Amino acid sequence: PRVDDLAWFNRSDVIDPFTKPHTALVDMKRERPTAPHPAIGSTTVEKIDLALKANKQVLCVYNKKGVSRRLACKDCDHDFPCRSCTSPMIAFEQMIACGRCGHKEALPTSCPSCRSTKIKPKGFGNRGIKTALQKLFETASIAIIEKDSEVINLNADILLVTSYYSEQIFDPFKKTNLGLIVQLDADLPLYQPTFRAAERTMIDLALWRGIAKNAGCQFVVQTQSAELIEKMANTPYEVHQNELAM
Repeated sequence: PRVDDLAWFNRSDVIDPFTKPHTALVDMKRERPTAPHPAIGSTTVEKIDLALKANKQVLCVYNKKGVSRRLACKDCDHDFPCRSCTSPMIAFEQMIACGRCGHKEALPTSCPSCRSTKIKPKGFGNRGIKTALQKLFETASIAIIEKDSEVINLNADILLVTSYYSEQIFDPFKKTNLGLIVQLDADLPLYQPTFRAAERTMIDLALWRGIAKNAGCQFVVQTQSAELIEKMANTPYEVHQNELAM
């Protein structure tokens, strides 16, 4: 339910899932210093390795496109906003693109603000995550599945997906070979500029958790907000009540 619904319905009217699939939390604050990649914890690597060795597919959820989340000038911190709608531009291999209006430009070689050539990527897009996964699992086939994918390859060993998978591809009545689902960054919705950020985070958690339950596979969540995500997973009604009070 939405948080608002708690103002209208009693606790007895709110239906919980009959069984909650086990959720393995990976605290990235603890694992990042020794992790093989800033966005992929050691525990996650171990679980992916075990799933692949069991000849199972792995579904990695990461809702950010591109090579990195954004570009920034190292000297003046100019962040290359879209010239059409001022939204952040996503960095790809040969271009930067706006996820909001679709405006595209060639990958910049210098800063338009201070003319510096020290342009650096910040954060990771799904292309960057794919490259990291390929280095960790050299023999595994990896496919990115997103809205703009020209070819949808559902047979790869590792499927790196955005929310497009749950919205358009997932079929609850079709059997899969999934052995593991990993939510690589459960915190992403928490940074949205809306008072519904926590609610959105809970919805995403419940969604991918439900898909894991449907597939009968393990579910792993990577987060830097382990205490909050653990509460969302185990006592969602209490979290909802706190959100309603706020």
